[in-house]
Amino acid sequence: SPWKLDLATGACEELTALANTLQGSIISGMAADPSQPGAFYHLSFGGEGTQLLYTDLNGTTSVRMESLPGTNAFAACADEEGNYYYTSQDGIYRLVSGGTLAELVVDGAGTMLTGEDTVPMGLALCPDGSFLMITGDSRVYRYYWDADAPAEESTAALTVWCLENNDTVRAAIEVYEQQNPGLTVTYQVAMEDGATTREDALSALNTALLAGSGPDVLILDGLDWQAYRDKGLLADLSEWVDLSALQSNLVDPFREQEGVFVLPARFSVPVLCGAPEDLAGLDSLDALAEYLLQLPARPAWDYTSAGYYEQLEQPYGLGFVSVEQLLDFVLGSSAAALTEDGVNGDAVEAVLKFVQQVGSYYGMEDYKGLLSNGVISSGSEGQSVSYGDGSYECFSTGNALLAWEEMLTPSYLTAVRKDRAGVSLIQRPGLVQGAYTPRTLAAVCAGTSDEAGAFVAILFGSEVQASWQQDGMPVRADALQSSIEANCPDPEARQNVQALIDALQTPVTQPDDTVRDALLQNANALIAGDVTLEQARTGVEDALNLYLAEQE
Repeated sequence: SPWKLDLATGACEELTALANTLQGSIISGMAADPSQPGAFYHLSFGGEGTQLLYTDLNGTTSVRMESLPGTNAFAACADEEGNYYYTSQDGIYRLVSGGTLAELVVDGAGTMLTGEDTVPMGLALCPDGSFLMITGDSRVYRYYWDADAPAEESTAALTVWCLENNDTVRAAIEVYEQQNPGLTVTYQVAMEDGATTREDALSALNTALLAGSGPDVLILDGLDWQAYRDKGLLADLSEWVDLSALQSNLVDPFREQEGVFVLPARFSVPVLCGAPEDLAGLDSLDALAEYLLQLPARPAWDYTSAGYYEQLEQPYGLGFVSVEQLLDFVLGSSAAALTEDGVNGDAVEAVLKFVQQVGSYYGMEDYKGLLSNGVISSGSEGQSVSYGDGSYECFSTGNALLAWEEMLTPSYLTAVRKDRAGVSLIQRPGLVQGAYTPRTLAAVCAGTSDEAGAFVAILFGSEVQASWQQDGMPVRADALQSSIEANCPDPEARQNVQALIDALQTPVTQPDDTVRDALLQNANALIAGDVTLEQARTGVEDALNLYLAEQE
């Protein structure tokens, strides 16, 4: 290869010069050509679309193909013959060496490749012809040809609908189709292609349901499931799901006299993490606000700021980079109180007061445009742990005394104790007792086939529940217990997590976008001093009253 790397400075002058002559990036889609060691493929993104470029042994770059089909082309590889493969939202394409056409060799329909938020970062072609793909959130997927798949045409047995992709649902689909050869599940991810807005997706769903032509199974994450229940659109799940096998304190809130019409297949917990002496007494929003205001204020910086990684002599309490994060922090353990028995004005005021106190003290009027940060930390039992700003600024930079997180796996406590020994978890202070976040909220449409019930039974069955999915922790009691024991080998940590989960009693979901926008708008105005707390409370109450009226 002609490239010369100056190890003293880290500068690769010839490669830098090449980069400066091209529009777009030469990093995305880079793949060495094994048939010509030293030569490589790479992509360029410009006004003419995505180009496939080729740099030969002499350092000469040429265009191999104009306007490659597909989008989101980041990961690539090449085989021994020099054939080039790249990922896109359509699937995986192959461009034969010397050829002029891109062939779709792996159809991405119904796979993670079509996910709006999927960012392929690495692609490898295996000797058996399968592909390995790693995504930006550190997941690895394998795509392979199933030679044993039945040759006859499959029959679509049922349709599963959700707003956004859900890995637990995909796991259930795989098990269902393995147990029912010849039957397939149609998985409708409403916002998968990025072209459909949330409002349009819900409008299309509601129209289909009212016309009796809707999907068989609904995943109602982020939706007002009670509205569908009140309209008589949901069936009783107790006919198909063994409720006695599920963690009782997680499913009891969904039991009604008439039946159980929606159930979470996964859950997470909003937590606060820190040294036991710092967590002592933090059992309410008022107590937490008082604690934070006794510590230094957090500077208005993000991970691009000069002092971000320098250890402060006196750390602040919690890490936030926006008012949105601060609001989500408190809503994670308080949102259910806002519409308890109608609009709860006192709860609205308590949320806004906390945001005003902390946001003003931290100077969040200067937080505009700060960038969020995060990292994947090693967990246990293959269960990775994500650190957002709330954990990163405690365990990575060490500038926050406490961490906050949405705990998706018991491995979280084990992971953070590697960074700071002896820390503990408590429920994040809020307005409701025992707050947890229900995930993969499953429902069956009234009047649908028994196949829908069979699918839901698999969703809550041992095989799917025992699998690790980054959607959250399992609600099946034996799978949850096994997960706690496997991920918390330290008895003290295991006891901490067990007690935390046993105390859960109130499902909390984020409010509707309209309500959240009203909260955020008034919170920003409060921090800026443009409105009083009473005025902000009135503004949010009006939005809540309008929202509740529209649901009737």
